[in-house]
Amino acid sequence: MQHGQHLRLTRSAMAIAQRGARNVAIMIPEGAIIEVIGGPFNGTRLMDVSYEDELIMMFTDDMKNHTEIITEKGA
Repeated sequence: MQHGQHLRLTRSAMAIAQRGARNVAIMIPEGAIIEVIGGPFNGTRLMDVSYEDELIMMFTDDMKNHTEIITEKGA
């Protein structure tokens, strides 16, 4: 995974978003398109990603095992 890479989730996954002054768990649905913002983080459990113009954190394991690379924009 590289900065700026777009990925599609192949199953729903939990993420952490900041809402107000709190971190909350949210579910990102299967088929959602995400963009890698920070990473790759070798050995780190969370990665920064963008989902629907919001910065969130997702588990590295979900990113590695439950996404597919989007090679064309709008694919």
